[in-house]
Amino acid sequence: MIRDPGGRPPCRIPRARCERHIAEGLTVAQIAQREGWSVSTVQRHLLALGLRMPSRAVVRIEDLLSIAAGRETVRDVCERLGVTRAAVHQRAHRHGMTFSGRGPRRPAGQLSFPFLREAA
Repeated sequence: MIRDPGGRPPCRIPRARCERHIAEGLTVAQIAQREGWSVSTVQRHLLALGLRMPSRAVVRIEDLLSIAAGRETVRDVCERLGVTRAAVHQRAHRHGMTFSGRGPRRPAGQLSFPFLREAA
């Protein structure tokens, strides 16, 4: 068996098939499910083949402010960007915001933006 410089066996998923999965827009987890391998194995194969997954949409601060202003819901932002609710909530947490099912909550002592409510 031919091994790569790191001593690992070669990739078992052909490059063409990996490229086709990436072109279809599948995630690593979806590729792993189709191929019958674990996620970490698929990631290692993609790395060994020099392939990268395309970057996913990023939740921007403007999207979070839109939710805080009441112009959009978390679900609306998720559908528009093609991300999960967890991605929106994680980004909000990084910016010190928390969204519950009833609307935005701000920690005590944080500045509020009344001009955002008026614009809605």
